[in-house]
Amino acid sequence: MWRIIFLLGFLLIIKCENVYEQDIYWRDYKKIIPEDAVPVGYGLYVGQRLVNGVLIPGTLNPKAGKFTTEHNGKMEAIDDVKIMCSQEPFRFQWEYVNFYENDLPENLILRLVEAGPQNNTTNLPWYIGRAFHQNELRIGKVDIFNVKSLLIWNNDGTFHRDYKFEILTDINKIVNNNIHADTSSDIQVIKNELSNKKNSFILSIAAELDLLSEEDKDLVKTSIWRLINEVKRAEHLMINSNPI
Repeated sequence: MWRIIFLLGFLLIIKCENVYEQDIYWRDYKKIIPEDAVPVGYGLYVGQRLVNGVLIPGTLNPKAGKFTTEHNGKMEAIDDVKIMCSQEPFRFQWEYVNFYENDLPENLILRLVEAGPQNNTTNLPWYIGRAFHQNELRIGKVDIFNVKSLLIWNNDGTFHRDYKFEILTDINKIVNNNIHADTSSDIQVIKNELSNKKNSFILSIAAELDLLSEEDKDLVKTSIWRLINEVKRAEHLMINSNPI
């Protein structure tokens, strides 16, 4: 009997995924902001809720005690809300996009943060965007495939599309399959690329970068993002270890 119980317990352990070991995870919001929640500015957080069988991101405002998103207009909820969390809050950054002029950062889609499928029949995901609208910051769902806009709401309850906004990205995401996971390896690859010029750097940094392939330009950007992330993390640790 005990052998059967032990076996069942073991199977449950190996089948259950530890969500908190993921890079990004969603925790049930219990009216208290968890320590690993990712802030997005102005006291707001990214929330998520199941609406008609579809997960939709939106604005979680702890002071107001509610979750607001766009779903056929303005939709508010209090219960059954999740909050976006991560052990590395400094890995995220907001990048400006302009769908009016198709002004998008290079390889943007490779580092976007997904927030659930748009519906039950396609694999197209919602992404997370933010914009100031009607004198407040609003976080909403982004469709970059069809309507190519941020979907938020108006004060009168109707929906609003914004084509110029910021979209949430993960700077730790590998933007090219050939990019190595270790920063030192990234830098070595860049050095090897530039060393084709007989190991001499005769131009400015900007000019040297212009000579790189698009693949290696992405590699440089990823390395810089990782270094910035490490600096921010170090500063954060120093501040917490030396409280005023």
